[in-house]
Amino acid sequence: MHLMRIWPVKTGKIMDNLLAVKTGTVNFFIYKSDEDFICFDSGFGKSLIIRQLNSLGMDPGKITHVFLTHSDFDHASGSALFERARIYLSADEEPMITRKKARMLGFIYNSKIKRPYHLLHDHYIVTT
Repeated sequence: MHLMRIWPVKTGKIMDNLLAVKTGTVNFFIYKSDEDFICFDSGFGKSLIIRQLNSLGMDPGKITHVFLTHSDFDHASGSALFERARIYLSADEEPMITRKKARMLGFIYNSKIKRPYHLLHDHYIVTT
């Protein structure tokens, strides 16, 4: 049996309006709508993110929204680069970034998100 590893994918265009950005062991994705650039996660490593975005001809200032799937460092710490973007994350993640609840083992917490963010609850609909 042959197993094929598919994650992370190389930085590049997936479709006309969808880009993958590889930062170390994870990807984040950028979706281009009519007027917005929307990130799903934000990766990690400021200089690496900038280098990868430059290879795509992308300016971090163009990102308008960042939706974080969860608040682990490798998925969320890049959000600081997207200064213009509105940040969204699950309300279930907030206790982990405010240090009210450990991610695991009773003592491992996620990094704080050091800018304003919007909490999402089940069945919320976000419009731009």
